[in-house]
Amino acid sequence: MSDALGDVRHAIENLLYTYARLADDLDAEGIGTLMARATVISGGQSSTGRDEVVARLTPLFAEVEKSRHLMSNIVVTLGPDAATASATLLYDKWEIHDEPVVMASGRYASEFARNEDGWYFTSHHVQNAWRRAVPA
Repeated sequence: MSDALGDVRHAIENLLYTYARLADDLDAEGIGTLMARATVISGGQSSTGRDEVVARLTPLFAEVEKSRHLMSNIVVTLGPDAATASATLLYDKWEIHDEPVVMASGRYASEFARNEDGWYFTSHHVQNAWRRAVPA
């Protein structure tokens, strides 16, 4: 496994894009598996491990439409031990109704570690800068 920043960045970006695709598809089980060794912080609540993440997301996903994430400004930083990394990025979450609607905008801050099998999430913090109110 390479320590080159380009290789690390590629692996980390793939994890982030996989998260976005699973979220867009409302796949709580898939996100739970992806975050099996992580703590996910969102909406002031934290969930640790696969089962807690799935339990938190399943009712949330039942209330929303499928969406599309647009992510940019990804910054990946390799830890001094080359076995940890962090990433921040900006995101917009869109839902498609009659017309596209921005539902949320903010920042993701994530931490990663790696072992002989590759990189994995250890934390994922969703920091909403703005979120559209959902009508009751």
